[in-house]
Amino acid sequence: MVQKGSGKMPEVDVIRAQLFALQDKEYQVFYSRLMPTLPPETVIGVRVPLLRKLAKQLTDTPEAEVFVQDLPHFYYEENALHAFLLESVRDFGTALAATERFLPYVDNWAVCDSFSPKVFAQHKPELLAAIRRWLGSDQVYTVRYGIGMLMRYYLDDAFSPEYLAWAAAVHSEEYYVNMMRAWYFATALAKQSAAALPWLTEKRLDVWTHNKTIQKAVESYRIPRNKSRLCGRCASVHKSFAKNGAFDCLHCGSFIVKYNIVKMPGYPAKDKTGGVWIMALKYKRILLKISGEALGGEKGMGFDEPTMDAICGGVKKAHELG
Repeated sequence: MVQKGSGKMPEVDVIRAQLFALQDKEYQVFYSRLMPTLPPETVIGVRVPLLRKLAKQLTDTPEAEVFVQDLPHFYYEENALHAFLLESVRDFGTALAATERFLPYVDNWAVCDSFSPKVFAQHKPELLAAIRRWLGSDQVYTVRYGIGMLMRYYLDDAFSPEYLAWAAAVHSEEYYVNMMRAWYFATALAKQSAAALPWLTEKRLDVWTHNKTIQKAVESYRIPRNKSRLCGRCASVHKSFAKNGAFDCLHCGSFIVKYNIVKMPGYPAKDKTGGVWIMALKYKRILLKISGEALGGEKGMGFDEPTMDAICGGVKKAHELG
């Protein structure tokens, strides 16, 4: 990849050169595939911990001040660096204004989900007005960011049931908006179960968000096992497998995986033919789905490099065992 010059300010070109000095070409190929909305040539291939380290080095420097004024950026990493620089702004009004100026230029979920100025946590009442504006925006990632802020700051002590209605009132055909709505409600099930559960049991959400919320709730390590009753999985699995060898969730209709049903004679639990139905994998290859929540580590959002390394290491070990 050839470095593209900004053609504008020397400070911007200096920072861009620093980003290219941190480039990992193999990582560039991998990471660009995670963001299908971005052209691969706009991804340099810099790992997130290195971006955060560079942001820390640039904080409060004249170069950083010039850089964040230079919008739009060309590379994904420039947007990510910009986002990380905003996190260190100490004044709430300045941080909010800078965030609102930046949001229209956010063009992918990775940047959108990766940042929140730390000062926002100290001004939750004041932030709500901005969140309402973001939820009403016609920009995909501005809306997604607004829902993300509701999820980050207002599902614990600052929670109010009306915030569930705010998220539910967002109507969009955009995948990345609706995925965040489902993520929000799945997280609400974990943190504010009594308030969130009626939105599913009474089917107040649109069908897609309803089903995706159930899927993410069942997959979430933060949801107690008994929450899986939402989709009737435990109640219907044996009947479903015995009938046609495939698992179709009776509540949300999700197709999970195809099995061969085989009989094993001599089993303690016998059916009328002297055998018992068990599940045997039909396919030799496995598609492993890992939720974004899991990849976010303790934060539950974005990418946490140590968590990703641990997951990949576990998959590698499992593969080596055959």
